[in-house]
Amino acid sequence: MFLSSVAVFFTEIVKLVICVFAVCYEEQGYSNCMTNIFKQVVAQPFDTLKVCIPAVIYTVQNNLFYLAATHLDAAAFMV
Repeated sequence: MFLSSVAVFFTEIVKLVICVFAVCYEEQGYSNCMTNIFKQVVAQPFDTLKVCIPAVIYTVQNNLFYLAATHLDAAAFMV
């Protein structure tokens, strides 16, 4: 058994790491990567907050997905 919230958390962590590696690969260097991430995330807090709202809703949806998977039989879950 596992906790669904932990599964969702680690899924989000894996996505974060993959995105950081993709940005670093695109920027051709670690210093450019961190500068670009700082410019896009920290220096623009209003834009970051606008993206956080759908991200929180998506996280709630993933938690509800695991909750439904544990309480429904397979046929009802697929429908």
